[in-house]
Amino acid sequence: MKHVLFRMILLACSLAASFVLLEWAIRRFLPFYDPRRQIVFPTMPMYNDAAIGPKNERIRQRTPKGDFDLWIQFNRHGFRDTKDLSSSSPTDWFAVGDSFTFGWGIPEGGRYSDLLEKKLGWRIFNIAVPSDLDQYIGLVRYARDCGAVISNAIVGVCMNNDLKNYRTAEKQQKAIYGDRQPWKARLRVWMQSHSAVYLFCSYELQRIPAFRGLFERLGVARDIRELTLQNLYDEEILESSAEKAVELARVIGSPSTYFVLIPSLALWLADDPAMERRVHESFADRIRQRGLKVIDLKPAFEAHPNPRSLYFATDPHWNDAGHAFAADVIARALQESGPNP
Repeated sequence: MKHVLFRMILLACSLAASFVLLEWAIRRFLPFYDPRRQIVFPTMPMYNDAAIGPKNERIRQRTPKGDFDLWIQFNRHGFRDTKDLSSSSPTDWFAVGDSFTFGWGIPEGGRYSDLLEKKLGWRIFNIAVPSDLDQYIGLVRYARDCGAVISNAIVGVCMNNDLKNYRTAEKQQKAIYGDRQPWKARLRVWMQSHSAVYLFCSYELQRIPAFRGLFERLGVARDIRELTLQNLYDEEILESSAEKAVELARVIGSPSTYFVLIPSLALWLADDPAMERRVHESFADRIRQRGLKVIDLKPAFEAHPNPRSLYFATDPHWNDAGHAFAADVIARALQESGPNP
């Protein structure tokens, strides 16, 4: 019995030592998988906890399932823009929003704000970072403190996760999310932030369909439905979000501020698409009634022959085609409204 116990202890120690050695080797020779090299957006308490990217850093952004693999460059202000906002003038435009406007998975130049710049001939600065309506206010204030002259703005409202109860400190959301077993979600987040071995296996093995399916069944990975938040109708959340949009417009302080409603992939993947449509349309009505200028992309996306094709296959963000399509719709809307750039 003692002999068996000794062998078990020896095996456990050998496995632990091998894991530590493998962890070190991956961090040393494959630094992309080092948890410390993942994209981190530090928050700024003075600016509504708005986040910015790592200043003057170039970071690799890659999805485990193979939809995108690119390098992202952040400027000295922490924004993903080659143009320095301190050179802006009252005739320029600013795009603020979350990961869609930031261009998650899309090379700089292929985002809808970059495409709009080419189509309209206006200089458009991108100050988007994954965040929410309250943090957009912080981003606008921070950009101005960095020297930005914000007189014209496009606000990308992500209907997937921007609607919250901003009257509560927790910014409560009423939604169905894929992490329906919280302990698995917590374990996955911990592993992502602590283990290079986990990240290596996650990225390399999920590229193989059989492994990806296995991981999704085990809850180690999430499929596209689980990655797409599904909104639930809630009057207080809708009212609170509309009020926050008005506050944001007031902070920007320009009649040339347009709220672009970015349709959630849940419109085509949700358990209850009618619920998702009701939430979207109700929010659009509320901010219009409050006098905000709205460019609602949902009708155009719904009229597209294949709306699903405008999003990545395994990630709920727009692909290149989605950004190009959105840019066309927004450009037409801006030209028809006749803003004076």
